[in-house]
Amino acid sequence: MGTSSNSNIYSIMIERNPSDARLSELGIKSWPKWGCPAGRMKLKYEARETCYFVRGKVKAYPNPPKGQGKGKGADDFVEFGAGDLVIIPSGLCCIWDVSLPVDKFYNYVAQIRPIYTVVPSVLAGLATAAAAVVLVVLRKEFGAPFPWTRHWESQRDRDG
Repeated sequence: MGTSSNSNIYSIMIERNPSDARLSELGIKSWPKWGCPAGRMKLKYEARETCYFVRGKVKAYPNPPKGQGKGKGADDFVEFGAGDLVIIPSGLCCIWDVSLPVDKFYNYVAQIRPIYTVVPSVLAGLATAAAAVVLVVLRKEFGAPFPWTRHWESQRDRDG
């Protein structure tokens, strides 16, 4: 059975040597695979990533998200590699120092706004678009002014 640990550096979670049952439960074999050679690279996570390292070794030096202070510098890193299941939070920026080439399975989980915040804005956009289409159709059918405005215009002309 694997052991879990929280790196306490911007919420990177590491589960060391998870069991085969745990990996199967997550469906890791169906995830995309990614690899990179040894070297340094800067990464920004737009979505939460869960990854399982098949091989490799990485030191990740996180940069703090805006408004969360400054990093501690060279001693502020998380180390993970072959056999580790790692969860990296959305919004994290970091520098990877890859000492051994990496092969990993990965899965992104995008942060999705709750539907009750999406639906009104979508409906408002659809209503605006529908109203525009209706006006174009009415203008083609009846010309301008529209029939319901003729009474108002004739009243205006009389009061004039």
